[in-house]
Amino acid sequence: ASVSNCIPRVKHLAMFLCELTLLKFEPFINYLPSTIAAASLCLARHTLGMSAWTHDLEVSSNYSFPEIIELVNELHTLFEEAPRMDQRAIVEKYRNGYDGVGAICAPGTVPSAMATV
Repeated sequence: ASVSNCIPRVKHLAMFLCELTLLKFEPFINYLPSTIAAASLCLARHTLGMSAWTHDLEVSSNYSFPEIIELVNELHTLFEEAPRMDQRAIVEKYRNGYDGVGAICAPGTVPSAMATV
């Protein structure tokens, strides 16, 4: 269940979300990089129509869904703002490569619960 075993598009979207956090000091400075990575993977999976957070992901990351949901919400807000940001380099980098994930729109909702499978 590690990121290295992910579908490339999921991994690229998670990487994109992680990089976007570098553009906003607040609130992301308050989180560990591993928490940002876990929340980014959760939101990427949800965005691409997969179960956002599974038991396997919880075990391999040591983060439960309730531990990352606040950050997932913060990332979702940032993801929604990305097309309107003044700094375009990260969006363009991921739009022109990395499976074009920089062109993906944020989903209308955030995940609400961990998958039970």
